[in-house]
Order: sequence, then structure tokens, then C-alpha cells
Amino acid sequence: ANEEKEESAKALRDVQRRLEELAATPRRSTSPDSRAEGLADEVAYLRKSLDVKEQKLREVTEERRLLEQKSAAGRATARDPEHGLMLDAHTAIAAAFGDVLSGPPLLRCIDEPLLRLTALLLRQPFIRRVFYTSSAFLWVFALHQIVVAPHT
Repeated sequence: ANEEKEESAKALRDVQRRLEELAATPRRSTSPDSRAEGLADEVAYLRKSLDVKEQKLREVTEERRLLEQKSAAGRATARDPEHGLMLDAHTAIAAAFGDVLSGPPLLRCIDEPLLRLTALLLRQPFIRRVFYTSSAFLWVFALHQIVVAPHT
């Protein structure tokens, strides 16, 4: 009987302590106004979270675009490591009119020296004058040979 009395006293103390805890916690009102405020707060939080995620997406997209540009620039400067670096001007023209690297290897072997010669002619005025003057003399000589040759 004494044990039962102690157990019931203990249970009573537990219930009283629980009652005090419940009384100490603020009571949550379930009125429509408080629910609307709670929902408005949640909507504001979700909008802020969405704005942060959209900003992060814009930053990542911009970073990706910059990395793709750097990658494209890297590919443009070293398009074919077996045959040396191609000229930047030719790379731009090749991209516009179709790339020589996609063609047969023979075209690539012919194209690379011609590109280097063209670059030399564009950079050196004296060499350019000599080249075009000698080309003009060769044309005049060839036309002269055609005119002078006996026609049968």
C-alpha cells in the first residue's frame, strides 16, 4: 500500500510538472489572422530563398559562360598540336567558312605553309612587294610566251 501511495504521488508530481511545462509554453493561437501571418511569413521566406537561388544560378551561368569562352580560346590557339599552332586570323576564317582540320590531312599540309606565307606577306612590306612584283613578272612572261608561240 505504501508503494502504491508513493507511485501515485510520483505520477501526480509528473502530471503537475507536465502541466507547468504546458502552461509555460506560449499557447499557439489557431485564429485565421495568426494562420495568415504564418503563411505570409512562410511565403516571404520562400521568395527570399528563391531570389538567393536565382542569384546563385545567374552567377554559375556567368561562370560557365566565361569558362566556355576560355576553353574556346584555348582550342583556337592550339587547334592541332601535331602540325603547330594555327594563326588566329585563319582560325576565325576557318570557323566562318568551314574548318580545314575537318578535311583530309593533305589539305592541312598544304594550308599550313600557305598561311605562314600569307602572315609573312601581311607583316613585312618589303617581302610583300618582292612577292607581288615577281608574280607580275611571271604572268607577263607566261602571257608573252603564249603570244609569241607559233600557233599550229
